[in-house]
Amino acid sequence: MTWVDRNQQLIGRLRAYVDCFAEIKPSFFQYFLGGTSHVFPYKTDSEEGFKTLLLYSALQQELHEDWLNRLLVTVYRAFPEKFFSLASIPYDSLKALLDTIPDLSNWRFYSRTPGILRSVCDFFLKQGNIKPLLLNADSTEQVVSIISNEIFYMGKTSVFKTKARTYLWYCANASADISRNCWNKHSLLPVTAGANRLMYYLGPLKSRKGYSFQEQEKINYFNRFYNYLFPDNSWKSHLPFMAFQNQTGLTGYQCQSLLDGCKNCPLCNDCGFE
Repeated sequence: MTWVDRNQQLIGRLRAYVDCFAEIKPSFFQYFLGGTSHVFPYKTDSEEGFKTLLLYSALQQELHEDWLNRLLVTVYRAFPEKFFSLASIPYDSLKALLDTIPDLSNWRFYSRTPGILRSVCDFFLKQGNIKPLLLNADSTEQVVSIISNEIFYMGKTSVFKTKARTYLWYCANASADISRNCWNKHSLLPVTAGANRLMYYLGPLKSRKGYSFQEQEKINYFNRFYNYLFPDNSWKSHLPFMAFQNQTGLTGYQCQSLLDGCKNCPLCNDCGFE
């Protein structure tokens, strides 16, 4: 009997846990038209929205989302007419703007930021509209391959390709057309620390603690489980699994914060948190 056969009730609770996050959107979405703090004068599922999400995703490495949100908003407010053509802004002018964001220079990848932003905008110039690329792709992995190879520091040599795959997850959240037409069983979500905890603490790897995966083996294994939970809609699993016991301060977890406490969590009796 397999782990899945033995744990059907737990699998039901895992699906219920994921469903609790159905209406929760990435924090960056609040800055788009209709959001609570909107700055960008367009919706997430517009051509401009998809481009903004790519700029955002390209910088998503070891930087807390609050800082990343502030960074993109600052750049947009300074160059609203050039936001998708930042390569036309002198490098020194872009760097000078970033220097005005307190403590950003402490970020390990700070020195690469102007080059990354300019590279994404070069991709826009070469590619043209992004939305047709997303809607006409055979799978999200086709888009992942394209943007990873053409944008500076986007994970070209990485097996995990976290930035590119996170971008496609943002797009699935932003647009029902993307999640329906582009996302399928071949789509891969990135592996996160929260997902790693859930898989080893509660999931099918509980009995295999200490087992060391090769990178491709690991991402394939995790995604097979996501696809088992939500066939062709595995993107729904990303935020809930990422938030699982994800420390947000000295006390408390991201999953607690997003679900307004453990009392509303279907995994409250499985998690062991007090």
